[in-house]
Amino acid sequence: MEQPLKEKLDRNIWITRKCRINASERLLSHAKYIEALNVYYSVFVIILSLVSLTKQDHILSLISFALSIALTISIIYANSTGYRERSFALKQNYIDLQLLLDQ
Repeated sequence: MEQPLKEKLDRNIWITRKCRINASERLLSHAKYIEALNVYYSVFVIILSLVSLTKQDHILSLISFALSIALTISIIYANSTGYRERSFALKQNYIDLQLLLDQ
């Protein structure tokens, strides 16, 4: 293989690998953020439910029920995006690119 062509191929593989690393880290960051947000809102709904139980407030109970349903739907949606799985797929891809670059 010609030297300039080999250098161009190596550079393209390296750039692609670097982009995959950045995308993988970004997706993993999104996944962690969504998980933290879900935990935060879950704790909020639990506290709201406990307050509604101690106060015997039916309106507060209805609000906590509605928020529980909204939280459940948001967790299902967040899990369906598959940020963590896509991040691991990109990680495997850039590892394979590194092996290709080493050859």
